[in-house]
Amino acid sequence: MKKRLWMTLAASLAALCMTCGLTFASQAVVDQYTDKYEHQSRFDDCIVIDGIDVSEWQENIDYDAVKKQGIDYVFIRVGKSASGENDPFISKIDTQFEAHYQAAKDAGLMVGVYYFSAATTLSEAETEAKNVITWLNDRQLDLPVVMDYEECERVSAAKIDMTSNALRFLNYIEANSDYDAMFYTARWLMDDEFISNLIDSKYPIWISQYSYDHNINSYTRPFEFWQYTDSGQISGINGPVDCNFWYFDANNYPASSGKTAISKATAKLSVTTYTYNGSVKTPAVTLTYNGATLRKGTDYQLSYIKNVKAGDAYALVKGIGKYDGYKVVQFGVKIPLTASNCTISDIPDQTCTGSALKPAVKVYYQGKLLKKDVDYTVTYNNTKKVGTGTATIKGIDQYSGTLKKTFAVKIGKPTSVKSNLRAAKTTGYDDVKVTWKKVPGASFYRVYYKKASSSSYQSYKKADGGDTTSKIIYGLTPGTKYNFKVIAYAPDGSKGSYSSVTSTTTLKKVSQNSVKKYSSSKVKVSWVNISGETGYEISRSSKKSGTYVVATVKSTSAKSKTLTVPTKGKRYYYKVRAYKLVDGVRVRGPWSEVKSYTL
Repeated sequence: MKKRLWMTLAASLAALCMTCGLTFASQAVVDQYTDKYEHQSRFDDCIVIDGIDVSEWQENIDYDAVKKQGIDYVFIRVGKSASGENDPFISKIDTQFEAHYQAAKDAGLMVGVYYFSAATTLSEAETEAKNVITWLNDRQLDLPVVMDYEECERVSAAKIDMTSNALRFLNYIEANSDYDAMFYTARWLMDDEFISNLIDSKYPIWISQYSYDHNINSYTRPFEFWQYTDSGQISGINGPVDCNFWYFDANNYPASSGKTAISKATAKLSVTTYTYNGSVKTPAVTLTYNGATLRKGTDYQLSYIKNVKAGDAYALVKGIGKYDGYKVVQFGVKIPLTASNCTISDIPDQTCTGSALKPAVKVYYQGKLLKKDVDYTVTYNNTKKVGTGTATIKGIDQYSGTLKKTFAVKIGKPTSVKSNLRAAKTTGYDDVKVTWKKVPGASFYRVYYKKASSSSYQSYKKADGGDTTSKIIYGLTPGTKYNFKVIAYAPDGSKGSYSSVTSTTTLKKVSQNSVKKYSSSKVKVSWVNISGETGYEISRSSKKSGTYVVATVKSTSAKSKTLTVPTKGKRYYYKVRAYKLVDGVRVRGPWSEVKSYTL
């Protein structure tokens, strides 16, 4: 598979901004900075695949344990050249290559190789490449053959053109084998030494830069692999190890000319969803193209990534022979959310609002707080009316299964409760109208009332209809302060809480004490003022049964009024009543007893 990927993508990728993107994020935990590594936004649509690179410095690796930590590939050093300043050119195989290769393949890791080069001439670079091909001896690789070219003492002392040597090595690998070639070096060397022909070549780049707080985000040139730490802690490996991210997108690997894209094949998995139990999951894959079944090892290679830990997993099909490119087939390794391993926080009783309620819910898996819309979604049912609402929790990403949590949706209590005399001119003084704001979900209301001096509410009036917002209480005792409160009932007969209390005093008959001479032309009408009034009206008539209002006293503290007598020597009849303004209407109490006087 001879790729020309980076020639076509270099210009566009370099122009992209470098913000964080974690759509298909790393699974492996390798050091204390794991949660702080960021990925450039150009890789938002890539699967971030975790890998390591090893050499004879790491022995007796337990690759099964490595795989179970979430590591899906390894670059194994196949050989190296002598690197001392005065060393002669010596190219030799890595003593642990064979052991690493076989153990990694047996554990299901994808394998690539790298060669540590100290070439100072084109001839030496070509010899290194020849040796790599010889040592590989047609072994199957899943990943490229990498030239690891750094400024060792031998190379630095020679002061040579490293780019030409690198291209000689890479060109030889691809021209004389079926292996892909890739180039590795430090980020600063890419800036300083390899900014011309190598950057613009056909070969993908594996770049090294450590430290999460000075990460790769400022690097704008193309790269496919990032070696982000040399101090990873991986299960099954004694001591620190180099760790890498591979930014994989199958769309970036088109089929070479003359070959069929493996992505056009139809794939069928033997299992599409597994229950997580910590073991490696490898569903069988059947590939067909134009009705013919493709052959593993002849038409394609098969690897699996992210297939141990819970989450989205993938079968990675790589075309070989007359096929080329990649096909990604997704399956799931899911942790089922069940009543036995999950705890859902109780949802407090909710008050019906007439709109869909979405109370917060917390979900814990084995004591760990899960994240809404990351680990699970929540939908709600039956939350607009009074009754029992349901929150349905559905696992996503690494979780599966459905759980339900019920909660009560209760009727609310009436608000904005007010009371006042009934707005009628002569009959509302002992009637009280109570008003309130409509309660969503109510079927009817009860208005409870009592004399303020009483200890308990014993009487009520029912107000039918959920849209009802008032009730008149007729025939109360005049001159008495009453307390009122309202409660709403739901269609199922359940009731909410009582409203706040409102008070109103009915009007009573005014006690008129006297009518006396005030002056030679005036009389003074006196009375005892009452509670709950706005003012008073005074009637004077020449008939005992007559009513003619001659004066209004707009004061609640007034106790008398002087009146000019129209005709001296004539008997006039006087009476007083209280009134209260309600919605612009004078609600008048009963007249006092009649008093007569002749001036």
